[in-house]
Amino acid sequence: MRKIVLGIFFSLIAICSFAEDSPIQNYKYRHGHYGAIEFTIDDGTHTKKKTFNRIEDVYKETDGWAYIKGYGKIHYWLYDTYTNADGQGGGLYNLILPEWVEEMGYAIDYDQIRKIWTDQDTPSSVKSLMKQRGCDVAAALITSDTSYPYGKPPYLVIHNYDRDKDSYLTYIFPLY
Repeated sequence: MRKIVLGIFFSLIAICSFAEDSPIQNYKYRHGHYGAIEFTIDDGTHTKKKTFNRIEDVYKETDGWAYIKGYGKIHYWLYDTYTNADGQGGGLYNLILPEWVEEMGYAIDYDQIRKIWTDQDTPSSVKSLMKQRGCDVAAALITSDTSYPYGKPPYLVIHNYDRDKDSYLTYIFPLY
């Protein structure tokens, strides 16, 4: 009986050690965003302020897995920026996701961030996952030996679907 209890205990420790915190939950706890928050949306010509009960309501966050031939299965954090933020994902790209990877001990090489406009190489399985979940942003932390078509890891890759242009934009944040 004692061996079973110890086995369960150590199994739970192993699972918790490898569990990845949600980027939005990490940001929420780090900055103390409990309760209502005010979010400003600037589309270049107009500025609107919206109030949300929770930070999680600004960008609807979910996660999922996509299999990419030649690279394996990759875990993605998915976001809907159109429902509540009018497609404005700057809070994700500039604050939430970078802080999330830095909190895990990585440093971002801000001088080497790449943006690929109308990315033809966005994997079809990622596009399908985004469509299935009703999301326009998919972010993955690539740390394994796979080169996941954008180069040598580690890096943070963010795929963004622009509804107006019907195209994908990809951000690649090199990590050290």
